[in-house]
Amino acid sequence: MKKALITGSTSYLGLALTERLMAEGAEVHAVLRPSTDTKHFDRLPGAPAMHIHDGETDSLARILAEAAPDVVFHLAGRYLRDVEPDQLEPLLRDNIVFGTQLLAAMRRAGAGLLVNAGTYAQYFHSDTYRPLNLYAATKQAFEDILAYYAEVGGLLATTLVLFDSYGPGDWRGKLVSAIGQAQMNGEPLALPSADVHLDLLHIDDVVAAFVQAGRLLEESPDEVKGRVFAVSLGETHTIEQLVTIFEEEAGTPVTRDWGAFPLPGRRVIKPWRGPSLPGWKPKVSLREGIRRTLAEAGGKG
Repeated sequence: MKKALITGSTSYLGLALTERLMAEGAEVHAVLRPSTDTKHFDRLPGAPAMHIHDGETDSLARILAEAAPDVVFHLAGRYLRDVEPDQLEPLLRDNIVFGTQLLAAMRRAGAGLLVNAGTYAQYFHSDTYRPLNLYAATKQAFEDILAYYAEVGGLLATTLVLFDSYGPGDWRGKLVSAIGQAQMNGEPLALPSADVHLDLLHIDDVVAAFVQAGRLLEESPDEVKGRVFAVSLGETHTIEQLVTIFEEEAGTPVTRDWGAFPLPGRRVIKPWRGPSLPGWKPKVSLREGIRRTLAEAGGKG
């Protein structure tokens, strides 16, 4: 693809996808809020073209018309595990209203290809849609609206369902980073339960899936349009197994503080297993990914 537009470009995944597409020679356009902190773009060899969305549909339509992307990657969203009453409107606005504005703007601008990011929380112990929480329900609501625009507007779209990601420079405070930090500092690691199962995928593999999905929409749309794919390592590991790999690779023990915080009553025990994206498979094993994480941390030290 020559041109791409990304929502959520300042997220961990968005930044990695921006970097990958720019490295491949694509012209990347980023849709940003007026308040968006763009400091993470400083990590990139160059910055994407930045467009400020003021919240109105007309503003987004002008951005799409100016950018004229070959493919749109919709990564933006608001994650909340539990939702308080005063958080309802921001959740609905970010996960449903903004996405619908994007689809309307794409239709008006004639931008016809979209790769959407879904979540495994939409498949709570079920092979078909069953929301874990309200966040998952809003993601599914957007997919239903997306199906409408595909039907009446000729939009070609596919959804990639994401699990847990990790990798270099991860500032999100996720479990992999927390284990490495505790190991390096010799501090006890606060953990919930040893038997929680995680499907962890290295960020390089996640990005590769999005790039592949965009290519398929351009070159072989019948393979992916209207379909949902799992971007997954294809295997799960318990937290205990994950910590043990860290210990084996670094040769340094981790002090586990089990039960330091409670698990929610409604939680995923075994993540969803969905169809794989054609032409894509993970290349970085969990052990190799942890090895890379440790090497990066050692280099910074």
